[in-house]
Amino acid sequence: MRHEVLGDDDLWRPSSYEQANSARRKAIKAGMPQEQVWKIDEKDFPDHRKIYTAVYTYVRKSGEAQKRTATFYVEEREWRWKMFHRLPFSFGPKQVRRFINIQFDDEVGEGTGSWKGGTTGCSYDLKPGETPMECLRRMERERKFDR
Repeated sequence: MRHEVLGDDDLWRPSSYEQANSARRKAIKAGMPQEQVWKIDEKDFPDHRKIYTAVYTYVRKSGEAQKRTATFYVEEREWRWKMFHRLPFSFGPKQVRRFINIQFDDEVGEGTGSWKGGTTGCSYDLKPGETPMECLRRMERERKFDR
């Protein structure tokens, strides 16, 4: 139903993905050929999300500490039931998830350096009243990237 990112001005705004989808729907209604509709790209719709950067330390089972640079931003998504796709509205209970979306500059976890490899990106749920940096530090303490 909704996909928003936290912007530079600390306001929620539609993600570039949502903006591109909206533009595609309008283009289809206007009669644009399908080949041109799918050329509408997310990169054409900047959402000005607030991007955070921090050092992330992961301690492997062997005791080795991996220091990586984590680049992350805050997202919020909402889901609802939509039983009949032709209806212009949705009903029933909704599920809202607010989380940080993280990309690491190198592999993290127990599989680093093996054929399977480590994790290069993930997400982690934000708790109510928690800042994105506090969430990253909590993830540092709690999360294990096992194989």
